[in-house]
Amino acid sequence: MNNAGKVAVAGIGAAVIIGGSLVLQKLGVWFPTEPTGPGSGEEIPYSPEPKGPGSGEEVPYEPKGPGSGEYEPEGPGSGEEISQSDALKARAKASCSAIAKGSTCIEYIGSFWSSAVNTELNCKDAGDYSKNPCPLPTVGGCKVGAGTMNEIVIWHYNYGGDPFTAKVLASASKVCNITPMASWVFGN
Repeated sequence: MNNAGKVAVAGIGAAVIIGGSLVLQKLGVWFPTEPTGPGSGEEIPYSPEPKGPGSGEEVPYEPKGPGSGEYEPEGPGSGEEISQSDALKARAKASCSAIAKGSTCIEYIGSFWSSAVNTELNCKDAGDYSKNPCPLPTVGGCKVGAGTMNEIVIWHYNYGGDPFTAKVLASASKVCNITPMASWVFGN
């Protein structure tokens, strides 16, 4: 190797040593020599203290589900359908039965329907007016205007002039649920 090559190698070596020492200095700033974190004795305390199995403080068993007061099931098969339709029938001011013609019956629920004049006029030429709720059992119904003064339920039947089959009923419930201010009520 000639002198120029040796000088170049020496220069590179010196640059590496100087560069290495600068990196070591920066490493000392970036990562202090004193260890921290897990195993260093400088543990971060967990807050809040853990509770439950394995923590030393066992949580007493509290039942969940029907009857526990914390959770009650909803939807088909939960019993909600019967209580919801029974509650609606208890609030019915009158009804208009078109079961013989179209297998439907309208129950008038809202305060507007407290006047027999309003319910009778609404039912005129549409069906048979009654001061009683619609007959049971039903296969389901569409509650319209829930919580308003004009609230009604249109009950459907699997008998009468145009019985609601399972296929038709599935479509009717979908249409009801996409209608603004309407929701499907399961039959009983």
